[in-house]
Amino acid sequence: MCDDVSGRNFEHVRRVKLLGHSVLQNLYLRDNHWPIIDVEANWEALRHLELLDLSQNGIEFLNDKAFSSLVGLKTLLLADNELGKMAKTHTEMFAQLFAKHSNLSFLDLSHNSIDSIPHESFLSNTHLVHVDLSQNRLTEVTFKCRHLKALEVLNLRGNMLTVLDAATKATLDNVPHTAFIKISENAFTCSACQDYSTIEWMIKHQKVIDYDLLRCRNENENFVNVTQTIQKYLKDVCEKPLKNKITIYVTVGIATLICVTGSASAYIIVKRRKHRRQTRQRLDTITKLLDGRLEFLVFLQSLGADEVKS
Repeated sequence: MCDDVSGRNFEHVRRVKLLGHSVLQNLYLRDNHWPIIDVEANWEALRHLELLDLSQNGIEFLNDKAFSSLVGLKTLLLADNELGKMAKTHTEMFAQLFAKHSNLSFLDLSHNSIDSIPHESFLSNTHLVHVDLSQNRLTEVTFKCRHLKALEVLNLRGNMLTVLDAATKATLDNVPHTAFIKISENAFTCSACQDYSTIEWMIKHQKVIDYDLLRCRNENENFVNVTQTIQKYLKDVCEKPLKNKITIYVTVGIATLICVTGSASAYIIVKRRKHRRQTRQRLDTITKLLDGRLEFLVFLQSLGADEVKS
């Protein structure tokens, strides 16, 4: 009779071999509470295994050699564990968890409190069709996926994405055009200019399959549907500072023009007045000179007349 192995840690277990031949295709080992699976094993007898279910075990650490011999595996279910802890403390090993499973087509890592997925995580899994990363704590998505030509669904629902930064958008843009992305139930915001590119991307991106479920938190901390109205509002928010600057520049320009025009007009008026004054002064002087000459001529004429009389 086999012992009950639930609720145990498998620490530093090495050189495990299961020889023989089995036609078993599906193996369900869920809900056993195995926090630590530090095992290096050769499951040669299970060479035909296609499905392995390790869900709901509270797994915090899973040695990358524990099930690496199951090269025919097509479905790996690891939902409802604590692999986020391993992703933090043993990042390199976490990135290699699926390296030997080149035939893997369905991977479920949902509900694992994972903060980030290493860049190289799925390099060997070119046959992946469905990747479920929902209900984790992802704030960005930066793993390589251009090579996942068979991918049909990438589930990112229920994470902690507030915006789609440049790296995340680049990753999602590299998802094959035949694939669909589920991205609702995240913590997207739509209250500031920095949110505009995210909202625009989600509205325009045809890969987003759950567009009707997308919601974001506005400036009043209320969740609203992601719509073109929200996009237009954010565009106006982004353009407002520029419009204000343009208004200020135009106002200052007009004021400066008025000042310059006024100064120029005043200068011209003053100059004209000065010119007129100078002209009048010259005319007065000429008039006076002319008056003096006339008096002098009259005087001379008077002298001439007196001499004639004498």
